[in-house]
Amino acid sequence: MKHNRFIALDIETTGLEKDSNDIIEIGLALFENELLKDTYSSFIKPNTNIPKRIEELTGISNETVEHAPKINEVIDDIKGFIGNNIIVAHNANFDIYFIKKHIPELDNEVADTLLLSRILLPQEHRFSLSMLIELFGIENHAAHRALYDAIACGELFLKLIPYGGGIKENEWTILKDAEKYNPCGINILYNFERHNSKDIPLSLKNYFLHGKSAVSKKKDSIENIFSKDGYIGEKLSNFENRNQQMTLAKDIMDSLNRNEFLITESGTGTGKTFAYLFPSVQYSLENNKRIIISTQTKSLQNQLFEKDLPFVFNYFDNIPSAQILKGRRNYICLFKWQELLDYMPVLSKFDVELIQKLIIWVSRTKSGDIDEISNIDMQRENYLWNKIKCDDFFCLKAKCPFYKNCFFINARRNARKANIAIINHSLLFSDAKNVNIILGQYKDLIIDEAHNIEKSATTNIGVTLSLKELEFILGSLSSKKSIFIKHLKKSVDITIANKINRISSDMLSHINYVFYLARDKYIENIKNRPFRYNNIVDLLKTMDESFNNCMPLFTKLINIFHELENLLSENNDLEVRLNLESKRMEIEELQSKINKLFIPYDDNTCYYMEYNERTKSIKLSGVPIQIGQILDDILYSKVDSIITTTGTCSINNEFSYFLERTGLNLYEEKSITKIYKSPFDYDSQLKTVICEFIPSPTDPSYYNDITMAIKAIVQSIPRKTMILTTSYHMLNELYDSLFPFAENLGIQLLAQGKGRSRSRIIDKFKSSHQALLLGTDSFWEGIDLPGKMLETLIIPKLPFPVPDNPIVESRSNKLNEMGKKAFDEYIVPEMILKTKQGSGRLIRTTYDRGILFILDSRIYSRNYGKRVLNEIPGKLHRVSSFYMFSQFLKGKENETD
Repeated sequence: MKHNRFIALDIETTGLEKDSNDIIEIGLALFENELLKDTYSSFIKPNTNIPKRIEELTGISNETVEHAPKINEVIDDIKGFIGNNIIVAHNANFDIYFIKKHIPELDNEVADTLLLSRILLPQEHRFSLSMLIELFGIENHAAHRALYDAIACGELFLKLIPYGGGIKENEWTILKDAEKYNPCGINILYNFERHNSKDIPLSLKNYFLHGKSAVSKKKDSIENIFSKDGYIGEKLSNFENRNQQMTLAKDIMDSLNRNEFLITESGTGTGKTFAYLFPSVQYSLENNKRIIISTQTKSLQNQLFEKDLPFVFNYFDNIPSAQILKGRRNYICLFKWQELLDYMPVLSKFDVELIQKLIIWVSRTKSGDIDEISNIDMQRENYLWNKIKCDDFFCLKAKCPFYKNCFFINARRNARKANIAIINHSLLFSDAKNVNIILGQYKDLIIDEAHNIEKSATTNIGVTLSLKELEFILGSLSSKKSIFIKHLKKSVDITIANKINRISSDMLSHINYVFYLARDKYIENIKNRPFRYNNIVDLLKTMDESFNNCMPLFTKLINIFHELENLLSENNDLEVRLNLESKRMEIEELQSKINKLFIPYDDNTCYYMEYNERTKSIKLSGVPIQIGQILDDILYSKVDSIITTTGTCSINNEFSYFLERTGLNLYEEKSITKIYKSPFDYDSQLKTVICEFIPSPTDPSYYNDITMAIKAIVQSIPRKTMILTTSYHMLNELYDSLFPFAENLGIQLLAQGKGRSRSRIIDKFKSSHQALLLGTDSFWEGIDLPGKMLETLIIPKLPFPVPDNPIVESRSNKLNEMGKKAFDEYIVPEMILKTKQGSGRLIRTTYDRGILFILDSRIYSRNYGKRVLNEIPGKLHRVSSFYMFSQFLKGKENETD
């Protein structure tokens, strides 16, 4: 039966606690044949006072509802309006729960636009009602008011209905099956009248590029490719001859041919991407050797593959081949996915919801890479992804029924035979640590965004263990509801299964004790910041006692798994045997991690603990303090040539700091270092204003003064402005201070962590007429906003590393022990390089003009100031008083474009 009529519902409440909070407003909207036909709304007088935060959110105060009816006085009106119609709501479980408290017999069909949106729009980042109606251009005259939100929800549902026509029959089959265990209204959507159908908006890529021929044709010299009359000049209308680009490309080709290490810094506008791609491809074809290209960010990985490489490949008549490759755990395992679908009847609603959100993507993806979609929260739902991702332990290999279609196997196979493999630093260093198990052997490596080598290597060479990981691995053995244990009881003696269950439960109790003790006693006292736990004697003692009791249990459990594997060696149930082997290997890996993390003795390791208050996640890490020798052992000594490219690794025109931090100083004899200056005329394109009158960041008036300066800048220079902060604390302080100011002027204030993803914030900033963007750490690099998309950049505070960050503290201590001055030789250089990164966001083309404001007077009051000034681009303006600052801004007000 086809539907064409529904009631959209929204309520406002005194809070989120379903049992103790009350409805304060209800809105109902009747839609029929895609038109709004009727509405009902009423304030409701609650049994308790309305909290201040709810009043601020909704605008509904105690005075508003003082003379409003009680819920029982209007319940018949509500029942009469709803009738037996379909109910549509956003996060429907919440609204329906409150309604059912007063209408317990309510059994209408319900469609939830929140979950339906997550199913139908898998590449969206945010699914709040406000975000979705903005996406579809739906007007909402009063957010967080029940009737207006109900109408907006109804209109959102109407926008989703056509996408139902884009769902394939095999997808409908699974979605309808999942509906039995976690209702979301997919059956309603299926049966709704559709006057038109829309394809599900999914941007999916084939992550292997391959050409027509295996024979390379003779091409021009590298120099000619980059000339005005060469290939690039012919193809790109806005191409400008850049000697730096041509020289860099030639140097890269020479270094590859000579098996050298070429360490480069390329200023903004050099064109380093084409400068390394063309010689890489040509060298690979001429020498039948593959080249690994590693980037820090996935966005650059995608740009290289989707935009830059196809352009380069056309020059070579599409002969070369290339593959994007990420770590194994980024890819979905089709065998595990099918197994999860088979067990839907015994899964929790939360597990089924993950299945619902992935069904359409899994059915259509060519890559199997989870980064391709955005509708799951990897922090909150990571343990669910663990159930279906490819991993190092469970793999049927060629015996898997999905082997030919395995996303990871195919990506790895292609990467090993392709001319170019595009990877990220995380995979580069973790695979090097594991003896190139994924990438195989290679001899030529290009590292882009090389300023991140130390940071990325530190993270990926180290050991990390979270409480969630522990609970996931041991919970799969200790839970009475464990699918694995149920399998085991059917396949082997039930006594053995119960023994595994009991031992795992004991282990989890021991380990949980340590984690929760650390959380309750230490983390909360240290205000939820990371801390070095090996410095806390009584915590170490507790760890030692707990894990001394736990280690024999590890041995027992591993021995039981070995016995079971031998017992089932002739068994035809391959899945059971592989599950056993997988679980044993997971337990062995867990034991290895615990040995490394809970017996801290290595003086080149920083041991620290973190607690995420939002996710309630506790994590322990052990990471190398100095990585140079480690990288030599696992990476540098195994390749013939390395090319590093970045915009920021030199200080005072030399590379000693970068070489020492990365261990590349061990290869000085075969290394060449070279700076390729930016082609931009910074003195004419960029004005840099340093405000000497702003007090030190430790001064109580600091935030007041920088806020006043920022307001003056924005008012005098009404253009797009970005503020780079050094912490979320600073970002939040500035956001709260600037919000009323921006709202009053009609300026859009965008901020990291305030409801939008990083990419959505940047997109919104680009499309706005005038906006103010507040960003912290990840906004200091990797953002390209040329021309009028960004004309003013403000750095309120020099970006010094946080001194009590465990890794920074450990590295500082190590340098001090070696007789060096950590502040001068580590802290200040790190700050300088990050300042260079940040200031590089402003001038991106030869046509850009901009102003950089640095509101940190320490540049002139501290000894390190001259070192900072040497690295800051642009024509310098030193303002020593607010009057001088005002005069400068007044001059900018009078300038015309």
